[in-house]
Amino acid sequence: MRGKRQRGMSVEDAMEKLEKIVKQLEEGILPLEESIRAFSEGMELARFCQKKLDEVQAKVQKLMHQDGGGWKSEPYDETSLSSSGEGGDGGNNTLS
Repeated sequence: MRGKRQRGMSVEDAMEKLEKIVKQLEEGILPLEESIRAFSEGMELARFCQKKLDEVQAKVQKLMHQDGGGWKSEPYDETSLSSSGEGGDGGNNTLS
């Protein structure tokens, strides 16, 4: 699941696939090796979703109120997050 399969995948598609994996694991009918593979894939999907959600949150936080009551959006800049100390978990994309 690393990288190549996630590229171009939407968060919604990843969440749907993750939900299917969770259901399979909860049912407990997969053989051990298949369960380990599914768990690993699920963790990759969870990291992918968390990273995408963190990026969206950073974009929303960049909205700035302008003089005169309007709003402007600044482009998302990952480097400004890491250098300014924003971004919460220091790049550790784990689920809470």
